[in-house]
Amino acid sequence: MSVVVRPADLQADRAQLIRLLSDTLNSSADARRFEWLYLKNPDGAARAWLAKDGASGHYMGASAIFPRRVKVRKQEITACIFGDFGIERDYRTLGPAVQLQRATLKGMREAGFAFGYDLPSTSMLGVYRRLEIEPAQSLLRMAKPLRANRKISQAVKPAVVAGAASAAANFALATRDSLRRSKSSADFSAHTGRFAAEFTELANRADAGGAGHVHRTAEYLNWRFLDHPQRRYEILTAREGKELKGYLIFMEEGSDARIVDWFGEDVAEIRNSLVSHAVEILRGRNTETVSLPISASHPWRFELESLGFRARESQPIVTVENKAGAVERAPWFFLEGDRES
Repeated sequence: MSVVVRPADLQADRAQLIRLLSDTLNSSADARRFEWLYLKNPDGAARAWLAKDGASGHYMGASAIFPRRVKVRKQEITACIFGDFGIERDYRTLGPAVQLQRATLKGMREAGFAFGYDLPSTSMLGVYRRLEIEPAQSLLRMAKPLRANRKISQAVKPAVVAGAASAAANFALATRDSLRRSKSSADFSAHTGRFAAEFTELANRADAGGAGHVHRTAEYLNWRFLDHPQRRYEILTAREGKELKGYLIFMEEGSDARIVDWFGEDVAEIRNSLVSHAVEILRGRNTETVSLPISASHPWRFELESLGFRARESQPIVTVENKAGAVERAPWFFLEGDRES
């Protein structure tokens, strides 16, 4: 089978791209998401590619890259994240996938991005390996139980006994957290409204513990979290006087929650207190578990262990350099919110 890959025009090929992404990835990959993710990114419009069957002319696959401004060794550079890679079921063999991703990598280099990164699925990791690209990092999900109701109800019957056991376990979990809580003189509060210039000022002076990271300007944060067409996030801030020192962003998923961004000045007491405040808010809502995925090589991961988080599954992170030396080997600061959507 011959496969033809060409760059997509985000306007002329819009309907084709949305159809392919909806069919091959998720039905939530709709027109609103396309407008937000492909066209309104403050770091630059997406670049996309279409793959078709050379014999029939049928379009059966698509891929994309999304610009990201990052800070590496305190220097700001423009990189990108690979994403929205999808191929129709009847064409899911390694050949078309490799050709599509090879064209995407070539497009990334020709566009001049310093490097690209991806958090690939198991099948996508096979594509990278065929291209002789191996993961250099991993995103590790750190998880913390807040309540034991779900686990105990699955193991203990009858309900009245499970309820009593859950109450005792929940009390123990809350008591343990109260003893772990960091002491900080900062003021912590929920943030409402848009991200303002103070968040850009914080991004300019903070450096994620000296690690490479996405440049979290106010413009980027507004787009990534507040303008998302399908998800709703909550924000906590830490301030000393009127000065912003850090923030945390989380979202609820049924009876569980995920912390997707966690950033600030390099003051452990403030950083850890932000997590503790989020934990208490979520415990009050009867959340069972809170997770904070973070790059396994970053030292803040070990602070999470001191707060009762434990390592669970990990996901590989692939980085592809265009300019030699653009990627810090370790540590790198990746969080859940650094994905493409």
